[in-house]
Amino acid sequence: MSQDWKKQFEEERQRRQKQRLEEDRARQEAEEARWERHAAIEFANFQRKYKCHICGKPSEDMRTYDWVVEDGNMVRDDFDQPYPGDLAMCQNCRRWTCYAHLYEGVCRRCWGK
Repeated sequence: MSQDWKKQFEEERQRRQKQRLEEDRARQEAEEARWERHAAIEFANFQRKYKCHICGKPSEDMRTYDWVVEDGNMVRDDFDQPYPGDLAMCQNCRRWTCYAHLYEGVCRRCWGK
């Protein structure tokens, strides 16, 4: 009889610990799902912003960079700001263009001008 309370105490402690682990796992899964939804919305917004100005094909390759100062010079660092990896900017009109419509850095529209 004297050991019953210890046994009950241990069982209750194990039950609470198991419940806490399940709650933590559920919270982590909810956070991962929220992050995935956020990333999908961010990518959709990126595709709306970056597309070929000739054919309208949206960018499929989102890369990021940031500007940092090194030795007094601004240097591009691959870190933060998104830009399209599969589109190039036309040297004349400065619009994003897919490589199929770009020749020597100039888009098809500017090439005919």
